[in-house]
Amino acid sequence: MSPKDIVHLPPEIQTLLKNEINRFTKMAKENGALTIKQIDAELAPEIISPEALDYFMSSLEMAGVVIDDQIESKTQSQSEDSDDLFLENLDEDIDTEDLLESEELKGSDPVRMYLRKMGAVSLLTREGEVEIAKKIEKGEREIVQAILMSPIGTYEIVNLGRRLDEGRIKVKSIFRGLEDEDVQYDEKEYIQRIHDLIGHVTRYQKAAAPLFEILRKEETKSPAQQKAWQQLEALNKELMKNFENINFNRKTINRIVIKFRNLVNRIAELKRRIRDGVEKTFSKDLDSAIQRLKAIENNEKELLKLTKNTGLNYHRFRQYVLAAQEAQVRLDRLFKETQMNQRWINDTYTAIWKGEKAADAAKSELVEANLRLVVSIAS
Repeated sequence: MSPKDIVHLPPEIQTLLKNEINRFTKMAKENGALTIKQIDAELAPEIISPEALDYFMSSLEMAGVVIDDQIESKTQSQSEDSDDLFLENLDEDIDTEDLLESEELKGSDPVRMYLRKMGAVSLLTREGEVEIAKKIEKGEREIVQAILMSPIGTYEIVNLGRRLDEGRIKVKSIFRGLEDEDVQYDEKEYIQRIHDLIGHVTRYQKAAAPLFEILRKEETKSPAQQKAWQQLEALNKELMKNFENINFNRKTINRIVIKFRNLVNRIAELKRRIRDGVEKTFSKDLDSAIQRLKAIENNEKELLKLTKNTGLNYHRFRQYVLAAQEAQVRLDRLFKETQMNQRWINDTYTAIWKGEKAADAAKSELVEANLRLVVSIAS
């Protein structure tokens, strides 16, 4: 994605994007890589639109930044390895022998626990390995299925083809199993496969558009919403048949999942700001806070009454209300840009989380079985 793709964004957002890209690139160089959790927690909350997030992630990729959900930052690892904070909270008159004993247990118990756990894990057979691989694929397919139940996710899958054509992503970055240099594959064949798949998704996107619109407008579970959801599930189920022989690279999936995580976090943050503004002004809701602000602007009597009841002067009250009002404007814009409401976003993210949990549990099972094999060979 080139800078011309974000020219329509506000200048301050464009500047913030460049600063954030530089900051995260520097962070990646210092730590060796970035984690999804890091990006999710530290990315500026103003970067909320799909275009801005897409530009941010594409720029990191072009800068050679490695994003791996399995790698923890150096800072976090160092803090976890340090016992200073724990030791500072120990009672001063603790017995030295007790302390030495606890240190010994702390070093040996995890090893014993690990070996006991490894001993309880069966050696992996070929059939067992295939079964676990199927569980991983099933979980990851559930993530993709959940993603495609939303306008954002559908757009992101379609966008894979555009990014591939523009040379901003490689075939081996999309499909699992092609990352190793030793793997031989027909690149044209895989390019055709992704274009065929995106053709199906594009037709799905068009058919789902009116259903997406109903779901966006219907916040509660009305008959119209339930009917639209059932129709969308039927379309989605038919579409997923085209994904049976397509196994996306997990990083490709994570790139889209990050956007949903950011979306959920930004909604929570904006709602918190609105709630804070309402609570700090002792108002019933934001609308009543705005009305009270209007009432005191040119009415000395109302201002004195408000100050007596809340302890707030005009400037402090106005500051709280405007901050909450700005958060509400941004929240409304976010829902408009994503073409989704909060209930829908939460339901989608929950479905994504369930798929992630299933896939990761299967991966853990595979790792434990492989470690058990290593232990058995070593012994």
